Parts: sequence; C-alpha cells; structure tokens
Amino acid sequence: MGKDFAMYKIRQKLFLNVFVIIIYSHLSVATLASESEVSGAEIAFSIPQGISLQEALHQFSRQSNILVQANDSLVNGLVSGGFKGTGNANMVLTRLLAGTTLTWQTVSTHELKIIPVDITSNQNGAGETLGVVNVEGQNLQPGSATATGVNGSSDITATEGSGSLNGSMASAGDGTAVNVKDMAKSVSVISHKQMTEQNSTTLSDVLSRAPGITVAQTSGNLGNSFYSRGFALTQATVDGGTTIDISNNGSTYGFSNDLSSGIYDHIEILRGDSLLGGFSPSGGVSGSVNLVRKRPTDHFQLIYTGAAGSWNKYQNMLDVSGPLNATGTLRGRSVLSWQKQDYFYHYASRDDRTIYNILEYNPIPSTLLTAGVNYRRLHATPWISGLSRYNDGTDPKFPRNTSFTQPWAYNNIENKEYFLGWQQSFSEHWTLKNNYDGSYRQFGNQIITTSGGLNPNTENFSTISGYVSRGKNRDNSWDSKLSGNYDVGGLTQKFTFGGNYTKSFNDYTIPSPGYFPDYGIFGNTSPGLSPFNWHVIPLGPVDPQNYGPLSAIDTTVWNVFGSAVITPIKRLHLGIGIRLDGYKIYTRTINSQQTALEEASYNLRKWERPAYTISYDLSDDWSLFGDYSYVFSPQLSSLDKQGAPLPPQQGVNMEAGLKYGRADGTLNASVSFYKTRLSDTGIVINDPDYNQNGMYGYYWDVDPNEKIVKGIDSEISGSLAAGWQLMASYNYLTSFNPPSSPDGNASTVNTYTPKHMIRVWTDYNFVNGNEQMKKITIGGGVIAQSKTQSRVNLYYAPAFTVKQPFYAIYSAHIDYKITNNWNIDFLVNNIFDKTYYSTTGNNYGTFGYFYGAPRNYVLSLTGTFE
Repeated sequence: MGKDFAMYKIRQKLFLNVFVIIIYSHLSVATLASESEVSGAEIAFSIPQGISLQEALHQFSRQSNILVQANDSLVNGLVSGGFKGTGNANMVLTRLLAGTTLTWQTVSTHELKIIPVDITSNQNGAGETLGVVNVEGQNLQPGSATATGVNGSSDITATEGSGSLNGSMASAGDGTAVNVKDMAKSVSVISHKQMTEQNSTTLSDVLSRAPGITVAQTSGNLGNSFYSRGFALTQATVDGGTTIDISNNGSTYGFSNDLSSGIYDHIEILRGDSLLGGFSPSGGVSGSVNLVRKRPTDHFQLIYTGAAGSWNKYQNMLDVSGPLNATGTLRGRSVLSWQKQDYFYHYASRDDRTIYNILEYNPIPSTLLTAGVNYRRLHATPWISGLSRYNDGTDPKFPRNTSFTQPWAYNNIENKEYFLGWQQSFSEHWTLKNNYDGSYRQFGNQIITTSGGLNPNTENFSTISGYVSRGKNRDNSWDSKLSGNYDVGGLTQKFTFGGNYTKSFNDYTIPSPGYFPDYGIFGNTSPGLSPFNWHVIPLGPVDPQNYGPLSAIDTTVWNVFGSAVITPIKRLHLGIGIRLDGYKIYTRTINSQQTALEEASYNLRKWERPAYTISYDLSDDWSLFGDYSYVFSPQLSSLDKQGAPLPPQQGVNMEAGLKYGRADGTLNASVSFYKTRLSDTGIVINDPDYNQNGMYGYYWDVDPNEKIVKGIDSEISGSLAAGWQLMASYNYLTSFNPPSSPDGNASTVNTYTPKHMIRVWTDYNFVNGNEQMKKITIGGGVIAQSKTQSRVNLYYAPAFTVKQPFYAIYSAHIDYKITNNWNIDFLVNNIFDKTYYSTTGNNYGTFGYFYGAPRNYVLSLTGTFE
C-alpha cells in the first residue's frame, strides 16, 4: 500500500510539473508576443472556437482592420476552430480556415478575398494556400513535417474544435492520412463532437454508437466483444501505426479492452481488409479500429470537464495544451482523467484513472519528434457471468438491478505506456514515419462466476464457482512507414511501404488445482447462494503460497507491406497491396524453481495474396470504388486438443460502393455492398474432463463448413444546413452458417449481430436566432436494431430458441453556452425507459444475459480557456 501511494504521488507530481511548465511557457510566449505587437508584427485576437466561419471572419476583420470579402455560398455551414492569442494576420487566417478547402487572394493592402482552392492544380499564384486542403491527404508545405489540423495541432485528421459530426480525413488502412471519399474502403469517423455530446467515456461507449458495430458484454463491466460484419473485431491501431489487441480476453489475462476515450481526438473504423491487419484474427474479415491520440496545439488551451450522472457516475478531466517555447517549435499536452461509477445493478463498480502526457518538437521544419507517456489504473468490482435462464429457455425476468457478484470481487489493472515518434519530410511529396510503443501491465483479480441454466425444480444455478489470477504483460512495438507520390504525365502515382514488429511477454498464475477442488474460490463447500436468495457472503484473500505454476506466453508478430495507387488516366485509380507476415509463439509452464514443466513453440511465415482496389471519380464530389482481398487469418490463441493452434481461417472479401464528399470537407456519405466467404473457422468443443494447455472444460476444433456473410453499409455525416449536424447510418447483414452435424440446423454466423441496424445522432444550433438562442444547441438520436435469435442445443435438456425482439433506444441532450468560456450540457439516455437485453446470452445460451441500461441522466460542465 505504501509503495503504491508513493508511486501515485510521483505520478501526481510529474503531471503537475508538466501542467505548470505549459502554463508558465504560455505566459512567457504571451509576454514576448505582446512585446512584438508594439512593433506591429503581431496582433491580439479573440475569436471563439466553434462559431460559424462567417462570424469568425467578421471578427477577424474587425480585430485586424482588414476587409475580408467572403461569398455566403462558400462559408455557409462551416465552423471555425477560432483563435485566441497573438499572431500575424497570415497565421490567424490559417487557423480560421483550417479544415476547409478555402484560401484567400490579396485584393489590396487592407483587403482580402476568400476563394476556393483549385484542387485540380498545384499553383499558388492566385494567393496563399492555407490550412488543411483535403485533397488526397497531402497538406504539407514543401519541406515541412508539421500539418495544421483544425484545432491547431500537427494532426491533419483532428476533429476537436471543428464543431462537426463529420471527419473528412482518416489514417485507417495503411496509416496514411487520406480524404475519406478517396479511400476504396468502407470507413467511419466518430468525431470528437459526437463522443463529447454522447458522453462516450470508454471505447465500448463509442463503438456501441458507431455504424455497423455490435457490442456484446461478454465480460460484463470488465470488457466487451466487438463485432463488425458478423465477425469479431479484435484489432486496433494507434495513430495508424502500432497494433493492439482489443479482443475480450480480460477474464483470463487481466486486460480490459474498455479503454478510456479521454485521450483520443477521434476514432476511425475501417470495415474489411486492412494492410496493417497482419495476423489479427479480424484482418480481412471484420476490419479494424484506429485510435487517434490528442496532440499538442500551437496555442495555449485549457479544457476542464466535470460531470455527474445516474448511479453515482462522476467524471473529471483536465486537458492542458500549448507551446513550451517562444517560437512554438516545442509543444506539450497533458490530460488527466478520472471516472468513477456504480451500475444500475448491485455491487458492481468501476474506478478508472488516466494520466497522458505528450511532447512534440520541430528541430527543423521538416522534422517532427514525439515523446509521451500514458498511465492508466483501473479498479473494478466485476460482474462477468450475466443473468441465467431456465433450462427450457424460459426467462425468469429478474429485476434490472439484479447481479450475481459480491462486493469482495475485484479486478485491478495498472498499465504504463511509453511512446516515441520521428516524422521526416524529404520534400513536399515523401514522408517517413517511425514509431515505438512500449507498455508494462500488472493485474490481479478475484471473480465469482455463475454458469449454466437454472434448474426449474430447485431454481439453482448449474454451476457456481469463481477464480483468482494475477500476472503481468510486457509489449514492445515498432513500426515504420514511407509514403509519397510523384507525377507521371501530370497524373499522381502514390506509394506506401512499411513494416511492423511486436514482441509480447505474458505470464499469469492461478491457485493450484488442489486448492479449489469443487467450488472454485469457495473451496469444498457450496456457498449456499441461489439466484432468488442472493446475498453478501464473506470471503478472504487467497494466500500467495497457494498459487500454482506460472503460465507464460511469448509472442512475436511482424509484417512488411507495400501498396501502390496508380492513376493510368484521369479519374481512374487502381490499387494493389501485398504483405509478408511472420509469427512466433512460445508457451511454457514454469514452477517456483523457474523450471519449465511444459513448453511448446510454433512458427509461421507467409506471403499474403495481393489485395486489389479500384476507384473512379465521377466528379470532384462523387466516386465509385471496389475492393477484392484474400483472407488469411491464423487462429493463434485457439488451441486444439493437443495444444496446437488451429490452422488459419481462409476466404475472400469483396466490396463495392459509392461515396460522396463535399469539397469543403463538411459532409460525407457512402453506401457499400460486401460479401465474405470464410472457411476453417474455429469452434469451441465443451468437454468437462479436459484440463490441459490452460483450458479448463473446453478446447477448440475446426468447423469444416464455409461461412457466408453479405450485407450493406450506408451512412451520412456532417452539415446538412447552417447549424444542423447529422451522423446517421443503416447497416444490413445476412449470413449463412451451415450445420456442424448432419442432424443440425443452419444458423447465422453470429447470434449477437442483428439483420438491420440503425444509428442516428443529430444536433441543431440556432445560428439565425437572437443572441440568447444562439447559445442553445439541442440534439438527440436513436439506436435501433431488428430481432436476434439463437437456437440453443443442450445435452441435458431439450433444445430451445432464444429471441430478442426489435428495440429502439432514444436519447436527447441540450447544451447552453453560459459564457464564452463555460457551457453546460444535460443528456438523457433511454428516454422511454425501455426494458431490453443488450446482450442475449453467450455460446452456451443459458447464461450471459445483460439488460440494457434503464433511463439515465448526465449533467456536465465544460470550461474552455485559450
């Protein structure tokens, strides 16, 4: 306890020191700027963030005494990131126009004219080209490594401060920032505005409201399983580079994939094949998630958010960013986040704390160096098993506040992450990016479990038990990427080359089998708990001397890849991508004398078949695209009865669609049609007598049948009219899973995923109202899905079918701008207090049911200071 407290104080002092440095440096820079202002080189500006671009230009004109001509048709519906501080007119206009395809033309000494960028040429003779020009992701000035995001950061894809529900740029795929319209993939961007308005504080919150994603509570409040296009979504990248596993293995290895979203600017979702897929089980099938971290801004910015909600939910976040020297070449950002909450069901709770620090430095304009640390501590009282049904499938209809856990259950995780980056621009056409990410995680848990159906005669669980484990994980990842283009006959040809290497060391231990012979953590005696007589019972901690041998798994994954997008004629783009993958796994069981009792090693290296894309620009705003890729996904964590990994999943993925992207980046829309054929997938074989290779009561085998999934993804996001923002999607999926035995029945590939899914979020600001009405933003949305059902076959009872009917959950919010610095927001979720199951059982079908949250409220207060 003393050691943990000392470490906490050290981390607290580290954060406070960085915080003070940023504040002090901002004051120093402001003082120097004021001195230069006297000479007339710089001007003091105060233009609020999030106002309309038209109003921002008006304020710029008044404060700079420069007349600005702007045609209403060019600026209507656009939102500005604003600017507060000192700067010359050129720099401030750069900030105000960032995130648009607008530039200006000098009319006279004190007069400018806003004009659209000519995206068909690369001539700047008409005037200055400013901000982010959303053309194929190429926004860098010659010899510069620093882009200008809408929030003044070096991230061209940033959405913070845009005031938009749309993200027109993304780096998912091969890690290169590209206009979403020009990606021959199905891509969604969950903007910073959407995450904030919906109070999405975790990755699960974000993905549950994202187009086409199903979130299943397969580990209750500890972690979730994510599904896209019917298959598990198990892979994420960070800033388009480092690959991390977001599969739900929290109950075994102490990892919680329910990451805090406070350190991310936005989150991107790519469906289907990804060059960065490597050996991910989801590579080429469901897709991947790209987590885009917040980066330092070129101006001082302090944001505080405090929130309180139902079931003792409290949030506090302090976010400080800005330059650390007078020239702005050294910038820093610190985020301190704390979330604490109970749940609508008994006993469970969560306390999640994050400290995030990042520094950026430009020693010369063409070089960007990055360094950062991310610390996270999670303490939770978990409930992972869910509710049970009777063995005949009848729903006991437990009250929504029911849970089968105990106050002494715990899951504690501490994660320390360090990252470094080096970005080098060789010219206006070529950029090299190198990243390193290292993490160290410790965990310990003590968890109660209930499983199986309820006996209708005794009304008791089939099994009540529990487990204890502890361990640690170390990960080291490197990735490097060279991307660029050159012109042939006036046509741009693009190339990307890169590689990734990840080394992971994982070990954990559980009490020896003899310590928990019958009832797991309850020993030889039944705890006397039943679903209708659940109460608190005492249980002490496990003596460390009773822990058994250490199970260790060392994993090495690497890949090198290359891609090219060739433009043989104007408007036609042909893409090809290839990848070489390598994998090594070494497992062993170690006793207290550090002697290996069991060990095994597996190696695999394979050239992937090429992936192909094609796109055709119907106009500057519309494009058609197609994608064809082969699927090769090793199932490395799925071990057969002999303890060897299953052979890889194989198949093909096909997709075609239509995309729209408004030239100013404020509106995107798409529709895509896809089909996936997959064979050699793994299935769980339940065997109560099996107890080897870290698997207790089960092992994996290959399903000989081919699975087929096809569907439609469609969405629209962005500005529909002045003050009106929308993010809406419709997803359709149908699948066929042949019976695994001659007397079985065909089924869907995934019982969690519905056939029809709708996600809508919209808001409206009264931009044309009076001064008081302009301070009000109202909005809301709906999450709806069609029925799901599953056929449950039991060896001890007749088969039955479980159904979850159609449901629609509505939410609404209202935001009021109290002053230029403070705003207050009130959010209501599940307005009509709908009772439904958000997760309808696990593979066994008789337990693992979780209710969706009842009606709940969140009141938040945000202060922004620049």
